[in-house]
Amino acid sequence: MTVIIISLILIFIGNSLPLNGILMGVILPFITFIIGKRRSLFFIFLAWILFSLQTDKYSFNLLVIALFGFLNFLLFCYVEYDRKSIFYLVPLDIGFYLLIVYKSLYIRINIKYLIINIISFFILNYFYTSRKNKRKIDEA
Repeated sequence: MTVIIISLILIFIGNSLPLNGILMGVILPFITFIIGKRRSLFFIFLAWILFSLQTDKYSFNLLVIALFGFLNFLLFCYVEYDRKSIFYLVPLDIGFYLLIVYKSLYIRINIKYLIINIISFFILNYFYTSRKNKRKIDEA
């Protein structure tokens, strides 16, 4: 539960920073973690609210997060949520990040924020999968 609370705080802080780009490096791995552990949709709803606080695109963000959650749910019907699944999750995260910044693709995408997001996708997906497997070992 502490991982969930810390992640929600990081989502809020990431969206409160006055930056020129969008940081999705926390919210996408967090949604994957929630769906991978079969938790409540309440946390996804809360993450959407915290992610959309500083924007005026509530419905677009809800649509993207719902689509991302649905694709993760379908993925986890066939793939186990473990460290090997990072190779599936990071390209999915990158694709949805590019969907969020689709207007920047025509002008010029900010490479600095893309690299920051890719690194955070790797790190947080690895961290969340290790927490999931550690919890499974503790329960056994």
